[in-house]
Amino acid sequence: MLLFSIPLIFIFNVNGVVFGIPTLYFSIFLIWLISIIISYTVLKRHYE
Repeated sequence: MLLFSIPLIFIFNVNGVVFGIPTLYFSIFLIWLISIIISYTVLKRHYE
């Protein structure tokens, strides 16, 4: 949740697009996706 704090969000709040998506929305989605992948990997490794 620290990655979604206001100072870090302002870093990605620039005018530009990545694959047709605004940079801010792309960075929020990418952080969300990476956190899901890390959570899945940790749970898969330690649950079994």
